[in-house]
Amino acid sequence: MFALAYKFPLSFTPFHFIRHTYCSEPSIPETYKIEMQKYLNTLCQSYKLFLREVNMHLDHVHLLVDVPATLTVAWVAQEVKAVSSGAFLGHPNFPLFKGWNKGYAAFTVSHWDIPKVEAYIKNQSEHHKHEDTRCELLRWLSENGIDDQTYLDRNM
Repeated sequence: MFALAYKFPLSFTPFHFIRHTYCSEPSIPETYKIEMQKYLNTLCQSYKLFLREVNMHLDHVHLLVDVPATLTVAWVAQEVKAVSSGAFLGHPNFPLFKGWNKGYAAFTVSHWDIPKVEAYIKNQSEHHKHEDTRCELLRWLSENGIDDQTYLDRNM
């Protein structure tokens, strides 16, 4: 008999996180998106999270992250918010960035839907030519069975 040692937990759930900038202000410059993406990828790796996809628009970020069973979704959302806020507040490439909003959205993603969500996240710039951020989030909430707009109003 022998034991296998795994680098990461075998049990995880893919989550699609959406987090808005403070007051949903357009504070993520297009020219520095890659810098923010690389930072968020490194941050996720430091917590042993597998970041499948990340992209952002002017006022929000999308992350598709495999969250291991050993961590809670709330903890992941809070840690990524706190640590990345510290990295970008006062950063010369993000002069308008004042932090992240208090609320966030986190949706589980089935294994079969991962490619669809990855493609959606990759195409944020094109997508937002046709739908503004608020409408996007309202649609995501509705598609996931949440039709109460008061939640959105408190957290955007």
